[in-house]
Amino acid sequence: MQSLYLDFWRNLQHSSFLVFETSVLNTFRKYRQNSCFAAEAGGILIGRAYELGYIIKLATEPQLTDHRYRMLFERFPIGHQQIADTIYRQSHGKDVYLGEWHTHFETHPIPSTIDREEWRVLAVRRGRLPLICVIVGTEDLHVELVRPMMSELFVPVSEVIQSPQ
Repeated sequence: MQSLYLDFWRNLQHSSFLVFETSVLNTFRKYRQNSCFAAEAGGILIGRAYELGYIIKLATEPQLTDHRYRMLFERFPIGHQQIADTIYRQSHGKDVYLGEWHTHFETHPIPSTIDREEWRVLAVRRGRLPLICVIVGTEDLHVELVRPMMSELFVPVSEVIQSPQ
């Protein structure tokens, strides 16, 4: 069983990797829904894309303009866009918007129909660039690379590597 939360993930279909920097995992831990009354939270993922994978360097925190409810998070551009623009400029175009994250009050989060539809719409808008989508559960993460016509699941590297017998 994975711990709360792992930093190195792998996509089995294309052997690409995904790394979450510690600050990103700390944001996930800070906003996880650890009670049945806690509101969902979310934001955008910013980082760098490489030929073989992605490094997520920042997960924006919920902004005052976002709507947070028990079973719904609605992200608005105000705040998130300014953060993304500032980081883009400071990194000379190397750190970019890579995707979305939000929480669920589930131990092992599963995307809802609404989640999948929203991800598909965002992926179509992005065109050829894939979208990284993360759902933060109370103990695990659900991580997908979403394209307009398909999605690919990432799994923690600890689940891929077999320990020696």
